[in-house]
Amino acid sequence: MSKIEIDLQKMSTLEQEIELLEKKKKTLESDLEVLSRECNSIKDSANKEVAQLKQSCESECQEKNVKADAILKKAESSLASAVKREVDSLVIEKQIKELDKKSKEFKETEKQLEVIKISCIEREKKADLLIKQYEKKLDELNKK
Repeated sequence: MSKIEIDLQKMSTLEQEIELLEKKKKTLESDLEVLSRECNSIKDSANKEVAQLKQSCESECQEKNVKADAILKKAESSLASAVKREVDSLVIEKQIKELDKKSKEFKETEKQLEVIKISCIEREKKADLLIKQYEKKLDELNKK
């Protein structure tokens, strides 16, 4: 075989290899395009799912914030009520101490009045005796 024939044969072989490689290239490009579309579809789907999850989380957070605010307001109200009750309790405790003091003073005054009453009764009895004695003497003097 001559050099030209060998070269032609090599060229033919190279052309066949080139055709095979071009077919492989087209197949790979087609596969790449399919994979690219699938990847874009998956990415779009993932983006939608992320957006939905984000929206769901935001809604859930909003609901929890509303509940937390309600709980906080209730706690603040309860605290204010407890503080008011504490202040009221202190006022009542002070009033009770004042009433106890006045009650003791009243009992002391009652005791003093009882002593005065007893003294008055004794004086009344003495006065009655004196009156009877004077009346008796007057009667005796009037009889004479």
